[in-house]
Order: sequence, then structure tokens, then C-alpha cells
Amino acid sequence: MHSQVDLIGVPFDLGGGCSGARDGPRAFVDLGLLQDLAHAGMISRYYDLREQSGVREIFNGTSTPSGRVHFQYEVAQVAKLVSVRTFDTLRLGRTPVVLGGDHSVSIGSIGAALHTAALLEKRLGVVWIDAHLDAHTHLTTHSHRAHGLPLATLLGHGPEEFVECARMGINGKRIGSYCEASLSLSPSHVIHLGRGEDHCESEEYAFFEKLRIPEFSRKHLREEGWSELYDSLRDLCARVDLLWVSLDLDSLDHSIAPGVYYPNPNGLLREEVLSLASTLAASGKLCGVDLMEYNPQFEKRNDDGRALTAGVASDFLLCLLGA
Repeated sequence: MHSQVDLIGVPFDLGGGCSGARDGPRAFVDLGLLQDLAHAGMISRYYDLREQSGVREIFNGTSTPSGRVHFQYEVAQVAKLVSVRTFDTLRLGRTPVVLGGDHSVSIGSIGAALHTAALLEKRLGVVWIDAHLDAHTHLTTHSHRAHGLPLATLLGHGPEEFVECARMGINGKRIGSYCEASLSLSPSHVIHLGRGEDHCESEEYAFFEKLRIPEFSRKHLREEGWSELYDSLRDLCARVDLLWVSLDLDSLDHSIAPGVYYPNPNGLLREEVLSLASTLAASGKLCGVDLMEYNPQFEKRNDDGRALTAGVASDFLLCLLGA
């Protein structure tokens, strides 16, 4: 079990077009995530990155949306802050759980994990759970929102400012036997699951096909079952040394996760994601987690008063951490 956990709150949603996800981190804490971890026997602490950064204005936006990627400067600066905080947590041997915020935040969190893996001369694998592919670049984006770019960025494709953030600004230096080019995520070390049928564009499909990234859509999982996915996950876990899981809550069905900006009427179900979390935990290779795109404005509660979205996110996290 991961006994020491840092919750890193990133109250930032300019990358998602002010989607309300900036209120997600504080809501997770107010709804009892720290207590859930404590009840499971874990020592946890919470960092509010905006409060501790000294540059709060970056989180609120200092420019007018413009250009191929809106708020590109702010997204890059926040990603750098996330990267440094996440790297510090990993360096101390604790498990980072990054609370979004929109999914552009993952440029920083997974970038720090890539940097850590390079220092240790290890291979990082990523399981990306999302209704969207997040595989646009600055040249293909339709919405001009940065939360559609993080996976492509981590794979080395996107605005130079973003790619540099994902590599922690290494600028050609060697880390162990690794050079800057190897600090991008390897396509063979990524699995994507949960894609919806109406949530992606042709450029993203072409990107996945070109890089041969395995992805399992919601439709595929429903029609063909989960056995092929689990085979791929076992193979991935055998080939990597460290594993990062990045969950966008809009991949979950609206019935269990109403607290998102993009409700999903055909998303993943509770028993499916908890089984998935248990399988990934059994690998023993988990090094970090993203919980992204929580918008408490749309949250609902069950008959017992428990917040639905925050509740399933907490249960998923506890399963991942081996509680």
C-alpha cells in the first residue's frame, strides 16, 4: 500500500476554457478526501499550488484568449509549477495525487514523472482514461483549448513551450543515459481507454494511428469485452518500471459522475473502473495519479448524502493505492 500521499491541488481551468474545474481541488478536500485516505491508514497532506506559488495571478488569467492555443503562457507556467511540486514529492518517495483543474495540468505532473524515471534510468508507462483523446497539437486544435493537447504534448508533439514543460526544461542536457529526446513519453508505453464516439476529431484519430497507440473506446469495451484491454495492461506493466494513471472524470458515466463540464451518458461504470484500479494496483508499479476535470458546481449526492463524483473518484484512488 502507498502509505504516504501528497494531494497536489491545482485550481486552474484556463486550459479548459474556464470550465469550473478550478474549484475541483478544494471541493475534493472539503468533501473528505484527506479523511478517506486517513481511514485507509495513509499519511496524507494537501498542497494548494495557487496559494503556495506566489504567482496567484497566473491561475486567474492575465491575457485575452487568442492565438492557436488560448492562455498558452498561463498553461505553460502552471505546468511548470505542477512539475516542480510533483517532482519534489516523487523525490521524497511519496506518492503524488494531482487534483485538477483541467487536463492540461497533466503536462506538468507526468512531465515530472518522466524526469524522475529518466534520473532512475527506468521506463514510465501511462494509462490515460478519458472520453477524449487529448491528442491535438497547436496546429490541429479546433477549440484552441489546451486541455485537448496534453497527451500529444507528452509524446513530444505540440507548442514548443508545452513540450519543454513536459521535459522540465532540460534543453538538451543528459540525465544518466537519457538525452532530451528520450524524455518524451514513448507511444509504446501508453494505453488510452474510455473514448466516446462523439468526443474526438479526425486529426486525433490520425495521430493515434500514426504513433500506433493502443486505445479502447467505450463502444469497443461494451461490444468486445475487457479481456483484450486487460491483456494490453498486463503487457504494459511487464514492459515498464513505473506507472502513472491519469483519470479525466468525464470518462465516467453521468449517473455516477455528474460533476463534470462534459456529462457522459455512455461512460465507464463504477464496477468497471474499480476493477481496473485494482488490476493496476496489483502491478506494484504505480508512482502517481491524476484526478482531472472535477466541477463541483454540477455535483449531486446519493440518498446517504455522499457526493457522487467525488465519492467514486475517492474509491478509485483508494483502489489504485492498494487500500
